[in-house]
Amino acid sequence: MSAIDRSSLLAELASLAADTGLAPPLRRQAGALAERLRREGSDVDAAGLELAVLYRRSGRFARGAELCRRVLDAQPDNALAHHIAASLQQCQGDLDSAITGYRAAISLDATLAEAHYFLGNALQMTGETEKAAESYRNAIRLRPDYLEALSNLGAVLMRLHRFGEAKQVLENARRLYPRCTQVLCNLGDLALAEEDFTRARSCARAALKVDPRFFDAHHLLGKICRQQEDYDGTLKHFRRALEIRPADQNLVGSTAAILEKRGEFDQARRLLQPLVENGSTNPLVLTAWSALSRSLGTEQEAIGRLEAAIAGGRMDISARISVHSELGKQYDRLRDYPRAFEHYRQANLLERRLKIHRPAGGGRNFPSHATIEAWSRRYDRDYWQALPRGRTESRRPLFVVGLPRSGTTLTEQILASHPDIHGAGELPDIAELASRLGGPYDGEDHIARLATLDRKRLTTAARSYLETLQRKSADAALVVDKMPTNFWHLGLISLLFPQARVIHLQRDPRDSCLSMYFQRFSSSMLFTTDLEELAAYHAAYARIMEYWKQVLDLEILEIRYEELVEDQEVVTRRMIEYCGLDWNDSCLRFHETSRDVHTPSYDQVRQPMYRKSIGRWKNYEAQLAPLLSSLEQTTP
Repeated sequence: MSAIDRSSLLAELASLAADTGLAPPLRRQAGALAERLRREGSDVDAAGLELAVLYRRSGRFARGAELCRRVLDAQPDNALAHHIAASLQQCQGDLDSAITGYRAAISLDATLAEAHYFLGNALQMTGETEKAAESYRNAIRLRPDYLEALSNLGAVLMRLHRFGEAKQVLENARRLYPRCTQVLCNLGDLALAEEDFTRARSCARAALKVDPRFFDAHHLLGKICRQQEDYDGTLKHFRRALEIRPADQNLVGSTAAILEKRGEFDQARRLLQPLVENGSTNPLVLTAWSALSRSLGTEQEAIGRLEAAIAGGRMDISARISVHSELGKQYDRLRDYPRAFEHYRQANLLERRLKIHRPAGGGRNFPSHATIEAWSRRYDRDYWQALPRGRTESRRPLFVVGLPRSGTTLTEQILASHPDIHGAGELPDIAELASRLGGPYDGEDHIARLATLDRKRLTTAARSYLETLQRKSADAALVVDKMPTNFWHLGLISLLFPQARVIHLQRDPRDSCLSMYFQRFSSSMLFTTDLEELAAYHAAYARIMEYWKQVLDLEILEIRYEELVEDQEVVTRRMIEYCGLDWNDSCLRFHETSRDVHTPSYDQVRQPMYRKSIGRWKNYEAQLAPLLSSLEQTTP
């Protein structure tokens, strides 16, 4: 006997088919289902479950759930009914019950591909990303051409930083569905993660050719601009995406974060405040609101929301990293140093868990102190003097190098306040040229390969770099490239630009290493998540700088961060004189210079010079024991 009355079901379907408030495709589906139900021998309960799906798609979740309950009362082993009931619970926000329901459906019928797929979606929402990936794989095993499962699996694998696996899955999906906009955008996100901006932009544009209003494509273009440090372009594309989907909280949070970095606090607040007041638990919204709280004086309220979000437990690893980091920053500002350090420690542990399995990952992906010692014995000053140089005599590049978090951003901001100097930020060009010309920076082979270069290749490379500077500024006398880690490549820089100016920032290694430990960097800098690896990196940095000074003719101006902070005018005058420029008082008012800053120091350079970062390590002396011990052994 049927659990659902046929005549009642027909009446409901007739009502839906006539409902002008319902989307036309759903109305047509209701009419077609009614036609099938009128046929003799049709399965009323199966039709009831189809109607429950229609109710789910139309947002009428309670009625759909009631139909599923009736079927399950009569047929408790009906796997499809468990699955549809779970999907309705998910739509109503009851994720725990939904996950239980999907698993019940799978236990009754493991071949139900939709249940595996929906389970993956629910697990994603609860932050169980690894389990979500397995659920998607199960769905694909049952249905190899399952588009949505393929697309979502690729996205999840990217979030797990398993980029090689993600690429295989998404390329397979594109072969099956070459015009699928979601797959194209997922491939664009993958390219962006690999910093292939050209391919990422090509994927986004291909998706827009299929659907000019596809939200993810506009969002992707904004993310590309953000990673290329083009905040104007970022906001342009983000705003286009918000026109399509104004309630998307991830995008609202990302947009507000950019506005906060630019000091446009009122605009950021207008975006975030309605969501926060309505109880949003979105990590991007909450971290942007927390950053904004430092200008609103509402830090404690923001901390409470972040702590509640962490306690809720329903965030994936990347979100937890961001929230722990933001809490660390808040507690540090409140001088609750033990709690601040613990949040930073948790963020770093999660970062290593997320990224350590990357093929290019691992903590110590830099030349060791011993390797550099070997270079100094084999590649001495005579070796470098004999190498060919490029033909350019340009002195336009001004390189600012040093450990990350050593004051390079502050130095660039001061220099860029001079009317004849443009600050270009952290340009990737030198590292890319080093890789192209010398191969991986992995030992003696890199130095040896530089000897194979001729003047023509060096000149071509130098001109391509100068073209980048020209695009950044057409008229500035000097252009600052403040990529701190260009200190690894001063040898190549000396071959490309023999007359180059280099300003080397030095800072107390205890402060620099602590600040690196407290910041988020790319996977290539995973060593910043471990105190002993940070000490090893500092030892390698100190040795390579000593080596360059022994073998190169570059004129390097040494600046100590602490001296710059204590006596800004004297040190700044020394830098401007080194640059060959006349003095300009605007360099002392660097905090009034309006320009986008894309590093973690963005808020510092909006303020007059302050000294609170000097000796900051003392606040964490007990927690820094492994670092301090290692630095004592490696620092002269």
